Amino acid sequence: MATVTEVEVGSDPSIRERYKELHDSIANIQDEIKKATQAIELLRKLEQANQLDERKKELLEKSINTKAHLREQVEEMEQENNILEEKLEQQGKGKINVADIIYPGTKIAIGSSLMYVKEKIQRATLYREYVDIRVGVYQK
Repeated sequence: MATVTEVEVGSDPSIRERYKELHDSIANIQDEIKKATQAIELLRKLEQANQLDERKKELLEKSINTKAHLREQVEEMEQENNILEEKLEQQGKGKINVADIIYPGTKIAIGSSLMYVKEKIQRATLYREYVDIRVGVYQK
């Protein structure tokens, strides 16, 4: 019935979840950095044209500080992300032996690799090869 099912082997689910959270957070913060950069550029243009009042000067300073703080956050998160990525790579040695059938809608995770099953898989072994998940001959 294409019911969503998740099968994870070869990694600690809490590490995978933290890895995903960090990835999403980094993307959000990078969007915020982009917005701060745009605000800084606009305020600098106003400053060059001598159209910057006190309120806008404060806003410029806040934007610069915010951008610097966000960059520090991204650097810290990327370091943690790299550590988690290494852990996932080291743990990604699992395999799945399918004695019967895996149905469409199943999400397979081995280490840091993902595969979404689109067609039935019968009597096979799923294993990780580099960054991909491969389907091979069934092994007992």
